[in-house]
Amino acid sequence: MLFTWSSENLCIIFRSWRITGPFSFLVSLIAIVILTAGYEGVRSATRKYEAAHAQRLSVLSTSATTGGK
Repeated sequence: MLFTWSSENLCIIFRSWRITGPFSFLVSLIAIVILTAGYEGVRSATRKYEAAHAQRLSVLSTSATTGGK
């Protein structure tokens, strides 16, 4: 992976994803922002699910140790 200041024929992520002009640069920028936001959304949903699952497990283990009282 090379760092370059040139935006001519710039390769983004895949060899087939290339910046050829201002319009493709703008579309690529928007696509990258959407992909990043989607990834962070999945991470957030996963954290919430894991927290809820841990809470359910702690409630079940507490009720099991107290004999269901």
